[in-house]
Amino acid sequence: MQFRNILRGVTIAFAVIATTGSAQAADPTPGGTLNFAVVAGPPTYDLHSANSFSVIHYLAPHYSTLLTFDWENYPKLEGDLAESWTVSDDQLTYTFKLHEGVKFHNGAALTAADVVASYDRLRAPPEGVVSVRQSQFSDIESIEATDETTVVFNMARANSTMLMVFGSPWNAIYSAADLASDPRFPETNVNGTGPFKFVEHIAGSRWVGEKNNDYFLDGKPYLDGFVASQIAGKALVNVIQGKQAMTEFRGIAPPQKKQLEEAMGDEIKFLEGPRLTNWLFAINTTKAPFDDKRVRQALNLAIDRCDGLKLLSEITLVLPNMATVLWPDSADALTAEQLAEQPGYSCDIESNRKKAMALLKEAGHEKLSFTLTNRAIPHPYDALGIYVLDQWQRIGLQVDMDSLPTSNYSAARKSGQFDVIMDFAPEFADSAAMNWGKYISFSKSPANFARYEDAELDALFDTVKYSSDAAEQKAASTAFQQRMLDEAYYIFLSYSTRIVPMDPSVNGWVFSPSHTLNQSLRDVWIEQ
Repeated sequence: MQFRNILRGVTIAFAVIATTGSAQAADPTPGGTLNFAVVAGPPTYDLHSANSFSVIHYLAPHYSTLLTFDWENYPKLEGDLAESWTVSDDQLTYTFKLHEGVKFHNGAALTAADVVASYDRLRAPPEGVVSVRQSQFSDIESIEATDETTVVFNMARANSTMLMVFGSPWNAIYSAADLASDPRFPETNVNGTGPFKFVEHIAGSRWVGEKNNDYFLDGKPYLDGFVASQIAGKALVNVIQGKQAMTEFRGIAPPQKKQLEEAMGDEIKFLEGPRLTNWLFAINTTKAPFDDKRVRQALNLAIDRCDGLKLLSEITLVLPNMATVLWPDSADALTAEQLAEQPGYSCDIESNRKKAMALLKEAGHEKLSFTLTNRAIPHPYDALGIYVLDQWQRIGLQVDMDSLPTSNYSAARKSGQFDVIMDFAPEFADSAAMNWGKYISFSKSPANFARYEDAELDALFDTVKYSSDAAEQKAASTAFQQRMLDEAYYIFLSYSTRIVPMDPSVNGWVFSPSHTLNQSLRDVWIEQ
């Protein structure tokens, strides 16, 4: 599916606001501090091990990546640290020429060796380091710095998604010296080459960055600095309405938008559209009775996706579409007829729940009780958690919900200390070959929080990723989707929407269909 299809529901008015900002000021005005809100604190400073807005919204302004996106022409790629690059005809060699004169915030010069060290850490993390997207780098055979500003990636086999991977906002380039001193240095320290230097982080309160006057792109950034304030979700509207925060990049819920519209009128603008995030629930397959497919299928069958999602889309950050592992209008997505045949995707909820109760009885768990671990953020975590609890109670299950602060939630998710946990897949590109790495065996993918091993899924994923035969690739894609939904390792519930409130004086920030993208703030300016 092309991104123009994802965004085709966005109005012309939104497109104008999103790309041009204020009509009164055509030229960027330097100076000023961007104050914005974030509804959770960072559980780590390490972008390589994270996949949450609660990390990237604080850290992205401090770091650079090899490539990034041309935000006016997304998903077209452009260079970040890379001044230029070439790809061999056989797609087995990627050569990047770096900008000269780039400095880390501690004053040290960036060289190709820093890129090598960072990507070696991503593809083969040392003991104690988690590279949550490690599967994306499995095709890299070796990396070498051929001179101070040239880095060469040699591939074991061709991978059509690699350029997109090099543009991932998570693949920050760290200092080789820092990593040599301590492989876990980035977990608690900040030393990048990005447009803003780290000033301070007061846990639970604020994160402050200041302009990097040695930034390698002339004339940028425009801002003097930024302050990211950690704001409890329920207080968010009041903070924006009181102009203590000029924006919140993750997005607000429809009722919050309505409240701000009514209170602020033309003193606020909104940038909105679909978001490449899948809301799902990971079932811990290493714990009984969730190692029993019948129990997992019962949990999935109990949920009313048809009427329920329509109601949820009016109150929280979800679209009314039923989610799977692909967006509904993707070329290889299951057809409506195929999807209706999958467990839990028929709109006959009474029949689905009868099947669920029969499966529980057969498995010997008619009165199953367990805990849903959730994240203590109102939208959409509270709303979706409360909803599925109600659905499970309708088939006789006794379920408690334990909502944890982000740091504790992240620790539980990574360690497997949960029965069922609300999960999220914050994708930044619509690519099965890249994104489905989350769903292969846990031994291959630390991001697979359901923790299963499934050799059949692994083989199907390889075919999707590497086959040059379109028919074979499509057949494998269909089989992968059907197996994922039938095994019910995850309960796929809904996709996300994104409504970004913003003070009209803020310019230069272009909306994208992912809340993990375009967060460096290097192009943002404030009309004075």
